[in-house]
Amino acid sequence: MSYIKKNKSLLITLLAITTGLVMGSGSINAAESDTPEAAEPAPPPFIKAPVVHTKYTKDCKVLGLTKEPKDATRRTFALEPGNFKRMEKASEAMSAELYDEALVILNELVIRAESRPYDLAKAKEYLGYVYLSKNQYEKAIGYFREVIDTKILPVRNEQSLIRNVAGLYLAIEPPQPDKAMGIINAWFETAVNPKPNDYVLLGQAAVLGKMYDRAICPIRMAIILSDRPKNSWYDILVAAHFELDDFEGAAVVARERLLSFPEE
Repeated sequence: MSYIKKNKSLLITLLAITTGLVMGSGSINAAESDTPEAAEPAPPPFIKAPVVHTKYTKDCKVLGLTKEPKDATRRTFALEPGNFKRMEKASEAMSAELYDEALVILNELVIRAESRPYDLAKAKEYLGYVYLSKNQYEKAIGYFREVIDTKILPVRNEQSLIRNVAGLYLAIEPPQPDKAMGIINAWFETAVNPKPNDYVLLGQAAVLGKMYDRAICPIRMAIILSDRPKNSWYDILVAAHFELDDFEGAAVVARERLLSFPEE
């Protein structure tokens, strides 16, 4: 199942870091000098500004659960050996970007696995990933939602699919923020200790839907829960207050951003 392991993230950010040696004037260059090169100064530590609440953020609270509920554990299943081999072939085809070949294998498996709910769910999950790789997001969403509705996958796998679907609703044209918010809100009901990026996803969906009052608390909580929030999160928070004509609140958040990122 190597294909899925390599494609858990929908977005990969590549950071190019360029460093250079600044030489002072003199006749001895770095290669000739016996003096060790001076290490570049370490970047200053990030200091997050204290949170000052606005009328829209004063009642914001943490979402999700603090620990796994007692009934969170589901029965575990194993693929029937023949179906497992077919899944492996489909995975190999997907890794080789032979998506049409993978579709043939998986569609045959859907028919073969009709009487085995777990095997059927895994086949449909993989169909979703094939269509995701083909940039056919709506088909991918359809298969992922079918799998989610079965409630047969391990809870963590199911929650990962729910987050994927929420993100896809925002990626399709035109975006469907209402559906994204509906499914991510449902995800928060069972999520254990959601991470800041989870809150940001909910906030972004609200912004796309121009529901600025519903965007503020998720973004504020993302900032509170993160040791190093992104400056763009503050920008969203400022803009949301501005759209709601809360200019005082926008100024409060803008000042907080300036204190957190004084170099920008």
